[in-house]
Amino acid sequence: MYLSVEDVDAIANEFGVEVEDNPWGRDIEVRDPDGNRLRVGRPSDVSRAEGRISVDAVARELPAPWQPRDLAKVNDAVVRIVRLIGEFPRHHHDEGELFLCWEGSFRIEMQGRDDKELRAGDLFVVAAGVEHRPVADDVAHALLLEAPETQPHGN
Repeated sequence: MYLSVEDVDAIANEFGVEVEDNPWGRDIEVRDPDGNRLRVGRPSDVSRAEGRISVDAVARELPAPWQPRDLAKVNDAVVRIVRLIGEFPRHHHDEGELFLCWEGSFRIEMQGRDDKELRAGDLFVVAAGVEHRPVADDVAHALLLEAPETQPHGN
């Protein structure tokens, strides 16, 4: 689990640990007696430094599931990242939609077609007009490539 905070140094002092400077920001790792990990930190103020985008850092900054965030515009398309958990409502788009599983796993359920299970690194394109919904049993992240005007709940 990752918890974003304003003053990571104060929390590091409280727990007696060193702050790590990483490409995605400054953070610490805390473990409970059972070995469960919690990372606490402040994301980098510059996630797009010199044209480079840290997808991991942006994924951690997402406020909630099913709220995509634009990462970049390429030609006539936009690259978005979204956190998935649970079931998204069935919908369709007038254009195709590309899903690239970035982290975790999820499936795309489609009307009249076999479900497609995606794991990290898998890519699938839902054809224009096909009713579908992403479903994630556990937290997952996906990159989407779609038209900028594409609405999450369909057109």
